[in-house]
Amino acid sequence: MVEHQGPRRHAWVQILVHGQDISTKLFPYLISVQVVNTIENAMDECHIELDDRYGELQIPPDDAELQVAMGWAGEGPRLFDSGRGQMGFTTPAGNVLEMTPQQIEQEAKFGGPGLRLVFDGYVTNVESGFGRRGGGRRMWIEAKGHNDKGNAKETQKDYLGAGKESDEESGVGGGEGASGVGGGGAPGSGQIPLKDMMTKVFGMAGMQVVMSPSMEKISRDYWSINDSAQNFGRRMAAENGGIFKIMKNKAVMVGRREGVAADGTPMPVIEAIWGINLIGWRIKPYVGRPQYGEAASRFFNINKGAWETIKGGIKGGTPHGGTNAIAHAVNSVVDKGQAEQTNKGTGDDTSSKRGIGWVLLNGEPRAQAGGFVYIDGARPGIDGQYVMSEVEHNYTRGVGFTTRAKVTDPSPKAGGFAWEQDPGPGDTPAPPAPPPAAGEPGAPSPPISGDNFQTTDPNAPNYIDPTPVTPPISGPQSYTAEELEAIRRAQPVSPPISF
Repeated sequence: MVEHQGPRRHAWVQILVHGQDISTKLFPYLISVQVVNTIENAMDECHIELDDRYGELQIPPDDAELQVAMGWAGEGPRLFDSGRGQMGFTTPAGNVLEMTPQQIEQEAKFGGPGLRLVFDGYVTNVESGFGRRGGGRRMWIEAKGHNDKGNAKETQKDYLGAGKESDEESGVGGGEGASGVGGGGAPGSGQIPLKDMMTKVFGMAGMQVVMSPSMEKISRDYWSINDSAQNFGRRMAAENGGIFKIMKNKAVMVGRREGVAADGTPMPVIEAIWGINLIGWRIKPYVGRPQYGEAASRFFNINKGAWETIKGGIKGGTPHGGTNAIAHAVNSVVDKGQAEQTNKGTGDDTSSKRGIGWVLLNGEPRAQAGGFVYIDGARPGIDGQYVMSEVEHNYTRGVGFTTRAKVTDPSPKAGGFAWEQDPGPGDTPAPPAPPPAAGEPGAPSPPISGDNFQTTDPNAPNYIDPTPVTPPISGPQSYTAEELEAIRRAQPVSPPISF
C-alpha cells in the first residue's frame, strides 16, 4: 500500500564523494539535483547545480566516485495509509511497518527510513557559467553511471563459434570457437549462449556481465563483433527483446517484458494514487505510430541460392490491432534461427510502446527504470499498471523532492474500463457465442404481423411510444398544423374555475 504522505515534510538529499558525506558542506550552495534512471540510454545520469557566486567552490576531480541518496528526513516510524490503495494490500489502521533487513541495508545507512540510494557513478563533466540576470556564477556537475573513458567504448574485432557445418537454414554444426571451446549449448550442438559472448566482450573491457535467466538461454552457432562493447550490448538487446544497461563495472541485460531484475527478483511496483501522492499525468493509452502487425527478417539461403523472408505475427487487440504494416529488419540476418530471434525482439519492442506518457509523483526514491507504477484514481482507461522506462528524481531548493516517470506498456486496471481485445495477426479468433433463446435478454423480436402491428413491447422493432409529444420549453418555437393538433390532443382538459 502506498506510504502515508503525512510524515513526508522535509525533502532531503545526501551526496557522497569517494564515500565521504559532503551534504552538510554543500547544502548552502545546492540549487538542484536531478537523477535520471533509465533503460533507454544504457546508463544513468546525475546533474547537480550549485550557487558559485563567490567562485570559492572546489572543482571536483575527474572520475570522482559520486553517490546520491534522496528521500525524506525525519524521525519516527514509517506510517502507511490504510484503505486508499486499490492493489489488494491490507494494512490495519495504525499499524507500524517495521523495517526489513533489506530496507535497513538499502536505506538506514543513508540516514534512516525514506532515504535511499538513487545514483552510483562517476563525475564526467564540470561546467562554470555566469549570467548577469541568470543568478550570477553557477557550477554544473555531470556524472554518469559508467566511466566514459573506460575500455567499453573501444572497438573490438572478434568472434565466437564455428557456424554451420552445411548450407542449412539454421546452424546446428559443432566445432570450436575462437576461444577454443565449442560453446555452452547442448553437447555436440555447437550452440553458444549469448552470455559466453557477452562475458568475452565485456571481459576485455574489464567489466562483469549479469543477465536474467531468459537472456542467458539465447544461443547461436556463431557470434561476432566489429564494434565497441557498449554498442554490442545495445545491439544484442534490440535484436533479442532485451534491455541493456551499464552500471559502473557491470553490464546488465534483462528481457524487456520480463519484469525482473538481473538476479531474477521481481521489480518494485510503485503506487500513484489520486489524492495521496499523484501530482499530475499526461498519458496516451494507445499510440498508432509504433504499431506493426508483423515482423520480418530476411537471410540468404545458400542451399537454395535465394533470399528468404521469415515473418512473425505481433499479437495485439483493440485499439492495438488492425494494422497491416510489417516491421522489416534494417539489416539481413545469418539464418532462420537468428531471423526468429530478431522478429521476437521487434515484437516485444512494438508491444512495449502501445501506450506512452508520463506521471508526476511526490518524491519516491524506490522508483526505478524497468519497474512498475500502478495508477489509481486518474480515470477509467488510464488507471492500471505501466512500465517505467525512465525515472527522474528531482530535488530543487525551495520546491522539494518530486519523481517524474516516463511510462509505457499499459495494462488496464482489472474490473475497470478496458479496451475490447480483438485478435491480431497470429491470434486464433474465439468462436462466436450462440444467439440467446426466445424470451432471454437480447433475443430477437417476433416478426411483424397483423396481430402485433402496433405492439407495446419496447423491444419490438415496430414499437410506438404512446408518450405525448411536449413542446420545448426554451425560446419561441414554430410548429406545423399537425404538431399543434397533436399537442392539443395530448393536453388534459382543465376543470372550470370555481371559487
